Amino acid sequence: MQAAYKQAVCAYNQNEVPIGAVIVSPEGDIVSAAHNKVEQTNNPFAHAEMLAIESAATSIGDWRLPGYSIYVTLEPCALCMQAIIRSRISTLVFATRSMVYGFSLDTCTTFQLYKIPITIREGIEQQLAMDLLKKFFQEKRRNINGQKRKESINETKRDSKDFT
Repeated sequence: MQAAYKQAVCAYNQNEVPIGAVIVSPEGDIVSAAHNKVEQTNNPFAHAEMLAIESAATSIGDWRLPGYSIYVTLEPCALCMQAIIRSRISTLVFATRSMVYGFSLDTCTTFQLYKIPITIREGIEQQLAMDLLKKFFQEKRRNINGQKRKESINETKRDSKDFT
């Protein structure tokens, strides 16, 4: 999970939502590491999990990843969970739940219908991942609020000039 967290920090430093993912081989070697690149690429599918799966599949020359594990700093969304299942990854480990987009919130889930079992573990390095996400979104809100305040101040100045 430490390697996934390092990827999340890379995302944070690039002003991306700080989510990192790594895929580990059955032998315990990291075969791919990725972080969110949605803003950088203007691609809504450039989630850490999707990029890590794509990189691992390219690296080993097969889209099927049985016996592999994926470590992610945030619970995957339904889209990423489907990619994890479709790629036949055996184990998903995530640091903290997503209260907004997590796959466990999906009431129409088809995950339990899939025939290949997947082991899911959560809570590994939970506080570390939560703290980074909170910091990111607090800064984002502060910047947005600061920008709104500036615009309001500028509009007020402009409006007052029109009436003088």
